[in-house]
Amino acid sequence: MSIQEIRVANKNGSGDRATVYRFEGISEEEAQQLADQVLTDPITQQSSVNTSRGAATLEVGYKPGVMNPVSDSLMLSALILGIHPDAATSSKEYRIIEGIEKPTVSQVETIIWQTPETLFVSGNVGKVEQVPISLLNDAELEQLSYTRRLFLNLIEMKVIQRYFQSQNREPTDAEVETLAQTWSEHCGHKTFKAKLIGESGQEKDPLMTRLKRTAEKYFERVGVVSAFKDNAGGFRFYDGQVIIAKGETHNSPVAVEPYGGAMTKNGGVYRDIAGCGLGGENILALMVNCFGEPDTKPEDVFPGSLQPKYLLKENFRGEREYGNPMGIPTHATSLHFHPDFGPKPTSMGVVLGIIPEEKSQKGQARSGDYIVTVGGKTGKDGIHGATFSSGAMSEVTSAIDATAVQIGNPIEEKRAFDALIACRDAGLIHAITDCGAGGYSSAIGEMGEHIGASVNLNRIPLKYNGMAPWEMWISESQERMVVAVIPDKWNAFKRMCDAYESPATVIGQFTGDRQLRVSYKNTSVVDMPMDFLHNGLPQREMHMQHIPIPENNDLPPLPSNWTETYKRVLGHLNVASTEEMLRQFDTTVQGRTALHPFSGVFQDAPNDASVLAPIYGKPYGVVTAHAVNPLLNRLDPSRGTKWAVAMAASKLTAVGGNIRGAAMIDNFVWPKPNPKFLGDLDSSIDALCGMMDVLQIPCVSGKDSLSSTYINGEIEINIPPVLNMTIFGKIPDVEKTVSCDIKEPGSTLVLVGSPDVVNLGGSIYFQTQGIENSHVSDVHTSELPQVLASIHGAIQTGNVKACKAVGEGGLATMLAQMCFGGDCGATVDIAELGAIRPDLTLFNETAGTFIVEIANDQLADALFARVPHVILGKTIQDKTIHVCDDDRELFAADLYELKDAWQRPMKEVLSND
Repeated sequence: MSIQEIRVANKNGSGDRATVYRFEGISEEEAQQLADQVLTDPITQQSSVNTSRGAATLEVGYKPGVMNPVSDSLMLSALILGIHPDAATSSKEYRIIEGIEKPTVSQVETIIWQTPETLFVSGNVGKVEQVPISLLNDAELEQLSYTRRLFLNLIEMKVIQRYFQSQNREPTDAEVETLAQTWSEHCGHKTFKAKLIGESGQEKDPLMTRLKRTAEKYFERVGVVSAFKDNAGGFRFYDGQVIIAKGETHNSPVAVEPYGGAMTKNGGVYRDIAGCGLGGENILALMVNCFGEPDTKPEDVFPGSLQPKYLLKENFRGEREYGNPMGIPTHATSLHFHPDFGPKPTSMGVVLGIIPEEKSQKGQARSGDYIVTVGGKTGKDGIHGATFSSGAMSEVTSAIDATAVQIGNPIEEKRAFDALIACRDAGLIHAITDCGAGGYSSAIGEMGEHIGASVNLNRIPLKYNGMAPWEMWISESQERMVVAVIPDKWNAFKRMCDAYESPATVIGQFTGDRQLRVSYKNTSVVDMPMDFLHNGLPQREMHMQHIPIPENNDLPPLPSNWTETYKRVLGHLNVASTEEMLRQFDTTVQGRTALHPFSGVFQDAPNDASVLAPIYGKPYGVVTAHAVNPLLNRLDPSRGTKWAVAMAASKLTAVGGNIRGAAMIDNFVWPKPNPKFLGDLDSSIDALCGMMDVLQIPCVSGKDSLSSTYINGEIEINIPPVLNMTIFGKIPDVEKTVSCDIKEPGSTLVLVGSPDVVNLGGSIYFQTQGIENSHVSDVHTSELPQVLASIHGAIQTGNVKACKAVGEGGLATMLAQMCFGGDCGATVDIAELGAIRPDLTLFNETAGTFIVEIANDQLADALFARVPHVILGKTIQDKTIHVCDDDRELFAADLYELKDAWQRPMKEVLSND
C-alpha cells in the first residue's frame, strides 16, 4: 500500500497553515476513517485525503531521525480503530506569504518538497570501529578530540592514549565516546573539582570541596536526607515524606534548537526527580531564562545564532508544551535580557518533588540484578549532547551539533513516571537513574560503578534501523530511565509497566566484576574497568585571577519627569509583567497550589514565592523562591552572589516561609573558565559559602554549566555570569501565608530592613539611564537573619496584610505591584530613609528589605521593634501613587498609566508581528 496523506485545516478560511498526517501501510478508505473519526474536529476543521497541496504552500517537518512525538499517538489512535499502519508521521503546511525569498527552519526541521516514498528511517548498521590513538602526536590528539566532538583537552586525551597503550590495543569508537561523556564538564564537573592556583601561586581548595564542607555543617539542623550524591537533594518534610529539588541548565541545546532544547531541559530535570532515591514525584516547576534583546535586527544576529525573540518564543513554547501535558504545575517564568546573551542564551529549570523517606535513599544495584530500560526508544537524536554542552559555541555549532538536540515526548515520560512510582511502591526497584547526558553509557556506568555491568545492545529498543553501536550506547534520546530489578521480580515489574503502557526491556545485567562490558551481535563494543572510567580522569590544575571591574561612580541627573522615569523602570523587560507568558502554563494542576503566582483584585499582582500543600488533606506547606541577576555578578561576583541568596531568602520569607529549616539549590552558568572568569567563580563560591553561614542553611544540590562563551574568529562574547539561587522550605500551615496585594485603604506601609541607598550599580534604574556604575548594593548580613525572622514572626501573628520583598526595580516597583494587586493607591514619604537623593531611595534594590502592609503605625512599631524599620505612608482609595520627600510631593503617578507601562512590554514581545 502507498502512503496516505490527510490534510486538516480550519474551516473559517483564514487559516494560513494546515497539518499533514501521513500513514504508511493502510488503505485510502482507512485513511478517510482516521480523518473523520480521529483527526478532524467537525465543528472547526475540514480535512481531505490524498489531495495535492496548493502551489503557494510550503511544508515543514522533522528531519529523518528526529523523533516526532505525534507519531506514537497517531499509531495508537489507528490501532484503537482496528487499523494497523506500518508507520505514521505529521508535518505543517504553510501558506507562503508574498515577499518571502528564503524560508527559515530550525536545525532539526527540513522543507518537504514532495511526498516521501517511505516513512521508515533505515540504513545499514555501522561496524564497531577501532580508533587509532596509540601513535598520535599532541596535535593529532587535539584534532581527534575536535573532529569527534569529544571536547577533551590534550592532557585528558593523553591519559586515554596511555591507558590503551598499556593494554596493547586501540580503543573502540564506543570506548572513546564513553570516556568523553563520563569525563565531560557537563557530567564530570571538572572545573568545580579542579585544583585552583591563585595569582601568587597559593593553592586553594576546589570549589566543590568548599561548597560541600560548608553545607555539611547544617545538614542535621535542616534534616537533610540527600545531598550531592543523588539526582536531587532534599530534607525531611511531614508525615514521613521528603521534599526534593534539582536545577538543570540546557543552554547549548536551546541556542541551537530552542523548542526541542527547552522540551528536553524540562524532561531532563523532571527525570532528575524521578531518578532520585527509588523514584520521586514531580510537584512544581520554575522556569528561568536569559536572552539577548528581543528587538535585535536580523543583520545584528551573530553567525550560527538565532534571533533572540524567536529563541524566547520557541523556548517558551517548548517549556509549555512539555510541562502542561505532564501535569506538572509551573509557577514562574523569570526572564532576564542582556545583549551578550544574544549568541548564547541561558535556559534553566528548577523542579521540586516529594518522596517517602523510606524510599528516599539512593538505591544500589546488586550483582545479578537485571539492567532494565523503561520508556522511550533510542534514536540518533541526542548524540553528543553532554560533550557539545561542555564546549564553547561558535558560528558552526548549529550545523555540526544539531543532532545533539532532541524533540521530547511528554506523554511518553508521564507514562514512564507513573509506571515507575507504582513499581517503587510495590518494592520492585533496587536502584534507578535517569538516562540523560551520555545516554546508557552514563546511566549504566554510574549505576554499575562499584560492581560492573554487561550490556547487550541487540536488546535496546530502537526508533529505526541503521544506528552504529556507539550511537546506540551514548544517544540521549529522551524519556528513558534505567532501573536495577531483581530477576525474581522482573515479571511483576514488566506487568506493571505494561499496565501503564510504558515499555520495559532487559538489556543486560549487573555482574560483580567491576568491569564495563558492552556487546553487539557477539562483537565487543566496550570492555573497560569501571575504575578507569570513573577514576582515571586527572584532576585539572587551573590558574585564576581576581580582576575587579573598572571603577565607575557615574550617577544619572535627577529625573526631570518622575512619572516617565517610573514608567521606564516598570517597563524594563527584566521587571515587566510576565503574566502574559505564565498564564499559558497550568499553575494549579495536581490540586496542590496553596498560593497562586498572581493575586489581587484582578489576579495580576506577582507573588514572591510559591506555596504548595503537597500532602492532600493536610495543612503542611512547601514554600520555594528563586533569585537571579546576571549583571550584578558581572559587576561584582561576590556582592552579586550575596544578593541572589539574600533575595531568594527574602522572597521565601515574604509569603510566610521560614528560613530556618530551608535548603538551597545553586545553578551556576558561567563563561568558559579562563583565569579571569575562574577568579570570578571563586569569589562567587566564597560568597555563597559565607551566606550559608549567615543563614545557617545548606546547599543540597546544584548544577554548573561552564561553557557560555561564543567564539567567531576574533570575536568572543561571554555571557554575564549567571547564578540562580533557589531556596525551599516547609511550614506547618499554608493558611498562615500572605500575598503581595494591598488589602484595603488606610493601612500603614512600613519598610523593614536597611536599604543601601548609596550603591545602585547594575540596578534597573541605572540601566534605563544608561549608567554603568560599578558599585553593587551590599547586603547587610549582620542584620539579615533577624530581619527575616521578624517578617516571618509578624506574618504568623496574622497581623500582616500584604508583604513584598524589595528586589529588581527597587522600592518604587514593589510598591506599584502591591498597588496593582489592591487596585488602589498609596502616599509615601521617603525622607527618613536618609538618601542624599530621592531617586537612589526609590529605585534601590537592596536584598533583605521589605514593604509590609500593617493595620496602623503603632502595630508596625510593635511588630518590628527589634529590627530597622521606617513608616513609609498609607494606602489610599485613589488610584494614584503619591511620593513625597519630607512632606514635599515629588510626583503623583496615575496607577493605570504605571500598570500599562508594566504590562505592555511582554505582550509586545510575545505578539506575532
